[in-house]
Amino acid sequence: MSQHDMTVDNGAGLAVRTDINNALKALASQSSGASAPSPTFPCQEWADTGTGRLKRRDSANTVWLDAGILDSQGDVSTLASATVTDIGASPSPLIYISGTTTITNLGTVAANVRRTVRFIASLTLTYNATSLILPGGASITTAANDSAEFVSLGSGNWLCLDYMRSNGKPVAFAYDRSTILGTVSQSSGVPTGSIIERGSNANGSYVKFADGTMYCALLNQPLSFNNTSNIGFTWTYPQSFAAIEFVGVNAIGTLGVSRVINSISAYARTNTQATVGALSVAAFLAGDQAVLNFDVFAIGRWF
Repeated sequence: MSQHDMTVDNGAGLAVRTDINNALKALASQSSGASAPSPTFPCQEWADTGTGRLKRRDSANTVWLDAGILDSQGDVSTLASATVTDIGASPSPLIYISGTTTITNLGTVAANVRRTVRFIASLTLTYNATSLILPGGASITTAANDSAEFVSLGSGNWLCLDYMRSNGKPVAFAYDRSTILGTVSQSSGVPTGSIIERGSNANGSYVKFADGTMYCALLNQPLSFNNTSNIGFTWTYPQSFAAIEFVGVNAIGTLGVSRVINSISAYARTNTQATVGALSVAAFLAGDQAVLNFDVFAIGRWF
């Protein structure tokens, strides 16, 4: 312990010299000791050997600020994830966090203490507007080799100054080239997957969009002769709709001037299929279906 009141008293030569030397020792050792030096001065440093922390007096000389760890050479500490993962108590400013336990708090330490953290595995950092403030204002699911910079606000509250994913994408990342095409998905009406999904099967092709819109199409579909007033077929969509909005039909081919087609339409439809046909007033003959094909198109929503 080497502390001094930083006042050299008047006295005999040897006493004054000893007093000066003691003051210099206190300055050289940063007033080291298990208890705070007295009196205190603005911006004074104190090597707190009781806690192993270097502390600095604020400019107003009202409080000690934590300035880091004594006897640290920047070694890495590893902490197992826990509900309260006390990074402030770590003997190193660089911390590896292992395990998958959800973290809701980072412990209590003086304000302005900083920690750099690397995550070894996937876990959840639970956002809290006071005690664990995270980029994007939401909880973060970590991935192996993600890193973050935290600063203590005091009283067990922490602010994440920066979060870097191991893939280089920002924490609030939503879409890039890799997610334009893929499988669309949603949660409570909020898109959670790709922007566009395209597919096909025996019933045609479909395109889904992240906003819920879906198109379905089937080209050159052969028809059935239902009766002299109806040539058509029932189309089961390649993907079911949550809500169908429109079904359109286009006829390919010709029946000649002796056949009068009154309309071509989807005259019955549900969210899973549509019945489409060319309609006339008893003008069709068996075999007429062989010279007509339909292109059909449907639009609606997949959620």
